[in-house]
Amino acid sequence: DKMALRGSAVCFVGFEAVRKKQLANAATAAGATVTYIMPSAARTQGGGAGGCVVVLGPHVSQYELERAHRAPARVLDEGQFEAALAATVPPQTTPAAPQCVAETLTPEVSRALPCTLSPHEPELCLLGARFEPGRTRVRLSAEAASGQRWTHEAREAGELRVACASVAVLTLPAAVLRSLLASPFCDVRVDASNDGGATWGAAASVKVVQAAEGPARVPDGDSCTERRQERAGAGEVQESRELRVFISSPFRDMQNDRDVVAKVVVPKLRKLCQQRDITLTYVDLRWGVTANQSQLAASLLMCLRELQKSNLVIGFLGDRYGWCDTGQGNSDDELVRKTIEVAAQKFPYVQKLADRSITEIEMQALLSNVVETPTWFYLRDPHYVDTVSPLDRHNFLSESPFHTRKVNQLKDQIRTSGFPVRDYKAPADLDKLVTEDIAGWIDANFPTSSTQTPAIKETAPHKAYSRLMRYCYVPRERYHYVLDKHLLQQNSSTSLPAVAVVGPPGSGKSALLANYANRYAMHHPENIVFEHYVNCSDTSVDAGNVLRRCMRELSSRLGWKDPQIPAGPEELSQEFPAFLERAVATDSSPGILLVIDGLNNLEDRDNALDLLWLPRKFPAKVSAIFSTTEEPRLLEAITNRKWEVLHLKPLNPWDRVNYIRRYLDHHSKKLTEQQEFAISESALSSNPLWLKVFLDDIRLFGEYEELDTRIERNLQTRATQDLYVIVLERIKADYDPEITGAVPAFFSAVWASKNGLLQKELEDILAGGGYDAAHLQPLFAAVEDLLLYGTAGLLRLVNTELKAATSRLFLPAAEDRRFAHESLADYFASQLEQGVTPRVLAELPYQLEQCGNWKRLAECLGRLDVFLGLYKSAESKYDLMRWWRLLQAQPDGAYDVAVCCPAMLRSYELDITTRFGAERVDAMQFYHVAFFLEEMAQYTAAEAAYRKALQYSAQPSAGDNEKWQATRIDILTSMARLFEIQSKLKQAETALAEASAIPMDDLSLARVKNRLGVVCTKSGSLRVAEEALAQALQIRQRVLGASHSRTGQTLKHMISLYEALGDYSKAEQCGQKALAITEDALGPTSYHVSSILTKLGSLYNVKKEFTKSESLLKRALQIREEKYGRYHPFTAEVLRAMGNIYVDRQNWDLSEEYLTQALTTYEKLGHPEAARTLTRLGELYTQTGRLAKAEDALLRAVRLHKAALGPTHSRVAQALKHLMTVFEEQHKYAEGEAVGQEALEIHLHCLGTDHYHTSSTQLRLGRIKTALGKTEEAETLLRHALRVRQTLFGSKSELVGEVLVALGELHVSTGNGGEAEAELTAALAVLTQTYAPDHWRVTQATNLLSRARQVAQVVSNNEV
Repeated sequence: DKMALRGSAVCFVGFEAVRKKQLANAATAAGATVTYIMPSAARTQGGGAGGCVVVLGPHVSQYELERAHRAPARVLDEGQFEAALAATVPPQTTPAAPQCVAETLTPEVSRALPCTLSPHEPELCLLGARFEPGRTRVRLSAEAASGQRWTHEAREAGELRVACASVAVLTLPAAVLRSLLASPFCDVRVDASNDGGATWGAAASVKVVQAAEGPARVPDGDSCTERRQERAGAGEVQESRELRVFISSPFRDMQNDRDVVAKVVVPKLRKLCQQRDITLTYVDLRWGVTANQSQLAASLLMCLRELQKSNLVIGFLGDRYGWCDTGQGNSDDELVRKTIEVAAQKFPYVQKLADRSITEIEMQALLSNVVETPTWFYLRDPHYVDTVSPLDRHNFLSESPFHTRKVNQLKDQIRTSGFPVRDYKAPADLDKLVTEDIAGWIDANFPTSSTQTPAIKETAPHKAYSRLMRYCYVPRERYHYVLDKHLLQQNSSTSLPAVAVVGPPGSGKSALLANYANRYAMHHPENIVFEHYVNCSDTSVDAGNVLRRCMRELSSRLGWKDPQIPAGPEELSQEFPAFLERAVATDSSPGILLVIDGLNNLEDRDNALDLLWLPRKFPAKVSAIFSTTEEPRLLEAITNRKWEVLHLKPLNPWDRVNYIRRYLDHHSKKLTEQQEFAISESALSSNPLWLKVFLDDIRLFGEYEELDTRIERNLQTRATQDLYVIVLERIKADYDPEITGAVPAFFSAVWASKNGLLQKELEDILAGGGYDAAHLQPLFAAVEDLLLYGTAGLLRLVNTELKAATSRLFLPAAEDRRFAHESLADYFASQLEQGVTPRVLAELPYQLEQCGNWKRLAECLGRLDVFLGLYKSAESKYDLMRWWRLLQAQPDGAYDVAVCCPAMLRSYELDITTRFGAERVDAMQFYHVAFFLEEMAQYTAAEAAYRKALQYSAQPSAGDNEKWQATRIDILTSMARLFEIQSKLKQAETALAEASAIPMDDLSLARVKNRLGVVCTKSGSLRVAEEALAQALQIRQRVLGASHSRTGQTLKHMISLYEALGDYSKAEQCGQKALAITEDALGPTSYHVSSILTKLGSLYNVKKEFTKSESLLKRALQIREEKYGRYHPFTAEVLRAMGNIYVDRQNWDLSEEYLTQALTTYEKLGHPEAARTLTRLGELYTQTGRLAKAEDALLRAVRLHKAALGPTHSRVAQALKHLMTVFEEQHKYAEGEAVGQEALEIHLHCLGTDHYHTSSTQLRLGRIKTALGKTEEAETLLRHALRVRQTLFGSKSELVGEVLVALGELHVSTGNGGEAEAELTAALAVLTQTYAPDHWRVTQATNLLSRARQVAQVVSNNEV
């Protein structure tokens, strides 16, 4: 029924901006109020007496359709709205007829949606009644004027989806849509029925009108000039952020002109559009019309359809007029007439232009206002033909005087049309002209200020990338089903693991995530969808930025103002789970879907690839979907987190054909079916990346006649890498036609960089090679799709396949690759002359390493400013250490870090002393280098540097006494730590005593006492250690409080102290207090918590409480792995502790597994702790009888320790002590005695006579001397060991029992059975208190006691 609109609130949905404005103006004139928010049950837009009205346009989405019919409003299509408008206002004010109308005429269909059938709008929405899910089927039938018939049937769960009883959505396959659009069907009918029932709605017509019908219009001179001038330059800002640029010109003489636009202008404009969140599509129909369509006279129809869909047009004219009816009656003229007749059935105005060329008909559609689109015309200088080769000149000259007259008339009309017109001399001029014109129009219609708020600027690249991934997508419903099933649990009350979509590069992961996120957002508007595409912008590749952006966007969506977002990566990862919990804390909170694509593209900083920055599980109502390639570290992290994994499979053949058609349709290109099937039948086309690269290459290939040859060549490739080689060859031919070497230099420089190059750096590098930066701008723009943006705008190659192709094509020989690295090294070395910058530090040492120039690398690292820049950065510190290890490994031995670093300091010292005097030498420079040398295990050089630091910190600077005191204390405590590592414990105590003499505040004193307690614990001065740690604890409790983390650290050191004192109960109490304080102060996942857990776990192992020990160490391991990753020295420390407890439990398999993992990490990093781990492995191999492996491991440990620590370090002695046991087990007593004697001398030197480790070496050496028959020496050693252990641990310790067993064995061997019996009886009394009756130590003592009694009996009998 017709209804008046006056007093209604009207919402327009699914209209383009211009049409919406027209209708809105008409509605306002009719007395209605226009609203831009669709009414809902919860929020009804009141409209007075008229209520609410929703008007559905031709571009309405499925989601908007369903939502409209759920709304408390009257729903009208455009025709019904016009009828209501006509009843309200006079007919002359009624808006113009719509361009695209589809209406159903049967009474069963209560209303129809205006629907545009195009390659990008393949859905037909049917509104009616009695649709039944699972039963309804629909048949489309069409009849052309020629009598040609065509039918297609669709069923639900395929192309038909029943949304409700009154709404069904028919999605037309690409082939069906192509048939409808390519043929001039005049009548399309819809039959719908339910299975088992009679057909209802039979012969329901669907009328598809491609353009507004009406009298044909031809240009009338100046009649359009005024409107042209109004539309010239800037127009209205479009709601749709997609630009389709159509090129209109003759083909033959405009190949070069079109190439400039396609290969130079369009890439520049696309980059600009990406910054404005606009999608740019370039329509060039040089081979967009197939040969079959040309033969069927459909070429003009296709061109006009593409022109109608475009919203920017560029027209070129030279001397040629183009294809037209010459009146000569030949076959070409006949085909022209047929072509115009076919086009006229859809575009009637064409019939009145039958004497014009195809190009002019396109242009007249613009000049006569049939198509109203911003347009620019470019007219080429007739003298350009003089510069063309005589062999090709005929392609540029006018076809005939008839054609010359026609083209001149057209040019005259264009010049007076009011459209912008530019004259140009040569195709190269179009670069500047077209770029300026289109960029100016974009600036006017999509100004930066209107869209680029900080939040929008941050989100825009992700939205643009998502939209790009949604184009040409071939739905793979089985994957959507898996994701849907997972997300059904989103409203559960339990935490959920995430879903990881995994597949090789180019398998369609990004497209799947983008399309699924879009569909989910449409179907669940009540929820929040956050999308992040790694590598879509320069800031997107940092894991911390992912969390920051997520927290900012969710806060904005939730209406939270000024969210407090941590700055540091560790704080961010700790805060993020709590943030998500708050976001979904209430029942009314929306659900959240996190979609993060491309985890493998994250920069591996702060162990990002171990996913430590993400929660292991997500809160209820929060779901997460990630994607990654099959990167081993990521897969391991995903497995550990027990995420659901969705593996993508290759495209099947029909999906490949579908993708080819959709992709080329989007770019207004078409292939023949033979060409399509040839591509789809290639096995490589199952990979979407290969297929996209293939299609991109032929899309930019301008010569239709050679297209088959190009396709055949591309099909001969065997991998994506081969295809990239062809792409690079094309780029080289297009952008370096004179073979200057610019393209190889460009790609070689990017290939050789470590993390990518800034555009300015790339320009400078190429300019240094003699290439003009201005001429390289088109190349920069054209290859943007082959580059990725890293942190701070660094450009790098898009994937490994392209990198391999670059190396293969441009750098085939090792010398070529070395030269590429050397060129970058030279550039960054020149930058170093201007000062140290982060980019120089990142690239210069790396390039020198890659080109193997060790001399220059040593000189670079030998600069103090470079050294400090690298060492003070957490990201490059380990690189610095690795480079020095590489230098030290060079066979000539010329680069010893223990020589080069002191030389660097001497140079600095001499320079400053000469220029400013000794008082200006900075002691902290020596301190930093000393600390580095200490970490490199160059202890002698480190000690010398520390002493220099002490020398230059001897006197305070004027007025800076506090700083001097702090510096001096730092140096002395660090020296104490150095001496402690070397087991020079007396010297460590001396350094700390000197530090204690410096006036200091209480906290500094507590720090010194803390270190003193650690040193004295190791030296065996346990009472001194206890006093020092008690003092430190008292100060920290008083000044900082009993619950401060530093108080907890002192309690942690007390664990080792009381363990050494044998007071395990007090050690446990200190550990539990330390744990509680640190967890409360720093959180349960802090590094310091894991450190306390490790110490407590080792304590419980000593106490034989293996269950507690194992539990604590596993928790410590989880914290370290989540915080630092699997391959970090902190993680390896806990792995080694785990291995130790399993050695003591004789669980050899587990102990070997953990120790081997720790060793792998240490060896990978070149860490000195590898030697200690080898020592423990050697002990394990000894106890399991694998003596050859034990000997090898311990010999390696001895070599590593001696190289790193010197020949007299206590750790060398420890390894020698275990090696002595191996020789003992092999009955190699002489070798055992030699290494045992060496070990004992080291322990006596380092630890003194009364240390536990000294007694342990004496015990083992005494056993070997017993075996060699050196009983007197053996007894001296064993008696000393017994006395030390009784003093340290008391007479009831199992460690005392070990020595008593050795003495008993000695006395059995000498026939002193009575003494042996007494010693062994005492030993058993001690051992049985600690070990089970079947323990090997108890068994050994029992057997020896039996032998001792036998010996005693024999001796007694002999005496009798």
